[in-house]
This record gives sequence, structure tokens and C-alpha cells, in this order.
Amino acid sequence: MSMPIVNLNGDNSATLIKQQYAVIKAAQALLKAMREANPHGRNYQCNPDGDYYAAYKQHADDTRSVVAVEERANATLEDLMRQHNERYGDRAYEMIREVLHGDL
Repeated sequence: MSMPIVNLNGDNSATLIKQQYAVIKAAQALLKAMREANPHGRNYQCNPDGDYYAAYKQHADDTRSVVAVEERANATLEDLMRQHNERYGDRAYEMIREVLHGDL
């Protein structure tokens, strides 16, 4: 997977970190909603044979897709934080905390 490299012509690390954090939080909220909306056989008992299995399989596939997005955003966030730390050293933690303060 290709990672962004913070540079003078692109967004700064704080902006990129905040964006990835937002993606992670959105994916987590979606996964929670998907767990609550997991297909249940009682809702398919009047359907033709195989409908419940098809719905369950589609839901599982959709869930895996969202998990993949969350994992990719986590990997990107970790790499951006590494770059941020290399650039700002001891001040990095406090700066990241300030960036995410509204969401912590």
C-alpha cells in the first residue's frame, strides 16, 4: 500500500492525521451499526430458500470491506504519526493531541 509522504507542497501532517482519524471513527461507527443490523433468520423465514444465506453472506462481505478501510486508515495514520514524530520530535505527542483534541 502506498503511503502519503508529508512535504511542503502537500497537506501538513496535522491535516492528514485528522483526516485518517475521521475515517477510522466513521468506520468504527459503521461497523457498530452493521453489527446491530446483522441479518437474522427470523426476518427471512417467509422468504424463498437461500435468501437468508445470501443476505448473511452479503452482510459479511460488506463488513469485511469496511474492516479493510479501517485497517488501511490505521496503517496510514501510524505512518503519518511516525513522519510527524520524526519532524517534530518531543513536541509531536502534544501537537497530535491538539489536532485530535476535539475528537478524544
